[in-house]
Amino acid sequence: MRLVLILSIALALVISGCSNAPQKKSSSDLSTQDLSPIGSQSGAIQHSLDDPDVAVLWTRAELAREEKQFAEASFHIEQALRVIPDDPVLWSRLAELQMLQEETVLAENYAAKSNALASDNRPLQHRNWLIIQHARDKRGDVLGAREAQVEVRNLSEE
Repeated sequence: MRLVLILSIALALVISGCSNAPQKKSSSDLSTQDLSPIGSQSGAIQHSLDDPDVAVLWTRAELAREEKQFAEASFHIEQALRVIPDDPVLWSRLAELQMLQEETVLAENYAAKSNALASDNRPLQHRNWLIIQHARDKRGDVLGAREAQVEVRNLSEE
């Protein structure tokens, strides 16, 4: 009888551990993996740049981001955007960096700008909608977060 009770409790714990209930994340829990498209092997944005000056700025930004120096990383991306203002990947990275600094309105705006420039880059659009969803969720915009979640789902299915 005692064995049955123990097995029942163990089974209940296993089942509850498989629950799909969303978990709250703090801003420190946000990572590029959280924002990467579904099926992506890595959360890192891969970006090929023709301009050597922008490539240097990108590298500096990535090094700063890895060291959690988000303001410095943002500065380098902003400099790169002065050279290539219509680069959707740069805008997306800037959106992520703003999200990591709790600047949710800027993060959402930059992700939307990236989407406007991304045309048919569906993985980037998916990632941007994840940023938008996260920003809206952090601000308590439940309806807006749900709308963004629908966009994420639509981009995931196609």
